[in-house]
Amino acid sequence: MFWKYGVVILVNTFLGPGVGQLVLKQFKKGFIILGIGVIILILMSAVIVSSVEPSAVPQDFGAMKEFAKNLLEQNADKLKILNYALLILWAYSYADIVMSAVAERKKNETEKDGN
Repeated sequence: MFWKYGVVILVNTFLGPGVGQLVLKQFKKGFIILGIGVIILILMSAVIVSSVEPSAVPQDFGAMKEFAKNLLEQNADKLKILNYALLILWAYSYADIVMSAVAERKKNETEKDGN
């Protein structure tokens, strides 16, 4: 039973913060964490899009790569803050999964001792 938390951590790693809680049937917490993650990603997109002048967007693919690089460099400070926020959310999600695993293990041990 304890091994399932390792699988949940892997799922959480690849699919995003909050998904592990959903797998553990902690729906309220999972949807809140997932929602905060989506809001952070939307804010990251908004920061980038808000700094683009539509007439400045190049039409050829080669120039687009350089344009995107410059755009990310211009917004690096704002994006760094949002990246840290996402990292903190992910770390909280992992810590919560580990704490859930510890709590379940203790519960199982007390049930075995009681029988």
